[in-house]
Amino acid sequence: MKHVYQGIDRSWTSISRVSRQFPVGKYKNVKVQRTQFPLQLAAGKTVHRSQGDTLDKIVVQLPDKKSPHMHYVALSRVTTLSGLKNLNPFNPDKFTVSEDVKTEMARLRDTSEVSLCFTPIYTSHHVFSICFLNAQSLPLHLLDIKQDRNLMAADTLMLVETKLCSKDKSDTLSIPHFDIHLYDYSDKRSPYGTIIYTKTDKVCVGNENKAVSQLEIVYIHITQPLCINVFSVYAKPNTKLNTIIKDISSVLEGITGLVIVMGDFNCEGQRKLQLETHMKTYGLQQKILMPTTNNNTTLDLVFTNIQVTNVGILETYFSYHKTVFLTVPTHGTLS
Repeated sequence: MKHVYQGIDRSWTSISRVSRQFPVGKYKNVKVQRTQFPLQLAAGKTVHRSQGDTLDKIVVQLPDKKSPHMHYVALSRVTTLSGLKNLNPFNPDKFTVSEDVKTEMARLRDTSEVSLCFTPIYTSHHVFSICFLNAQSLPLHLLDIKQDRNLMAADTLMLVETKLCSKDKSDTLSIPHFDIHLYDYSDKRSPYGTIIYTKTDKVCVGNENKAVSQLEIVYIHITQPLCINVFSVYAKPNTKLNTIIKDISSVLEGITGLVIVMGDFNCEGQRKLQLETHMKTYGLQQKILMPTTNNNTTLDLVFTNIQVTNVGILETYFSYHKTVFLTVPTHGTLS
């Protein structure tokens, strides 16, 4: 067979025909022989065109000249080293990085700064901060909450729709440097339930109570660092507005001093305007003016009689709802 390969470059790979026999027919009594070249469809493309590809096996012919980033793009297409076949030797001297890229990376590391449209809670100083969030399952999202710098910087954290039940022990719900107050649960797991966290050694709670009503209303009276009455409210979807107004009025009667009411009221449009009008009779102004859900609805509201406040929303990537927050200066006049 040597004469077959005369005049052919030795770097070429020979592909010989392969024959196979297999029986066919109802009783497998007929044999068919198939002869073919064992070829598999492959594709060739330039390195530029391969950008974005993820392949198990590749054959690469790297350029002989210096070309910024070309070698990286080519070699990073394959998922394993064993799947890489290089047709020419590696030459480290050909691996180069564009000077423009070096300059831009240095700028990003040293001088570039992103200006946020809000002041993060974790950068705020001399303030008392409260966050409220419809968590849509605390057991499912507890780790997400622990990783959120804004939530962990809050002095008080109020969560609703926790989906807690009697099987959930308080130690499994703990967050470092926070105390748990009034975590609400049912015997069977349901979408509802409220839990309140306050910062250990910073927030003193003088009184706490859960109102028995058709709404989930939790009240805590904070004595340090400020003396504030804080209410967490959750109204189930389709709760009648008269019920919301009646239950909130029952807990606000007789309350004096600084008041903060934060909650998921599930009120939109005219219902929301009527609720805001009613809360004004208690001297409480609604502060949230932007959507608080991924559906661009404003369901989570903040009512307070404190004039000097910073109120806003924070993106929350694990819940349909966004976090609403309020910060109050711990020094100076609040009214």
